[in-house]
Amino acid sequence: MSHGHEDHGGRELREQLLLIENALILLLEGQEKIMSNLSDLEAKLGNIDAKVTLVATDIDTLLAKLAAIPTGGMTPEQQAALDAAVTHAQAIADSLGAIDSKANPGPGPVSGAPSIASISPSTGPVAGGTSLSMSGSGFTGASGVTIDGAPGTGLVVVNDTSLLVTTPGGVGGAASIVVTTPKGVGTNDGMFSYV
Repeated sequence: MSHGHEDHGGRELREQLLLIENALILLLEGQEKIMSNLSDLEAKLGNIDAKVTLVATDIDTLLAKLAAIPTGGMTPEQQAALDAAVTHAQAIADSLGAIDSKANPGPGPVSGAPSIASISPSTGPVAGGTSLSMSGSGFTGASGVTIDGAPGTGLVVVNDTSLLVTTPGGVGGAASIVVTTPKGVGTNDGMFSYV
């Protein structure tokens, strides 16, 4: 009689183990699906981040072009249209910056920000028009160069360590030069002066 009771208890134990095994299989399958979905989501977020960066670069380029438009001789209507375009583009740039800072709340400056090591020539006329050659690092993707806050023109990024830009008009003395890239800004004061 006890032998039959042991068979019944062993069968119950086997059934419970089988239920546990089936539950573990379902959990593992669920975990695999979750990991696969997370991988897909991560790839999609990476694509979105890349698109936001491209649009931000395009907006920065547009802002630089708008700032380079000569305003002398504009009618009030043309000036108002230009001001509206700048305001709208800046609002988009600000929105993209807010999106990027929420999506990528890094601990500090982005590594790879540009650094200006030298500028040639070191002087140019206050009228502008001097073709500057800059060397340094992190220039890839540069969207703009300003000299004392005014945008340079004809920006050519030769490679990550070299770029060319033409100076706008300025005032006599040492100038502050800022290079803007998707990875940040690089500033140099005093390597170029207006004479």
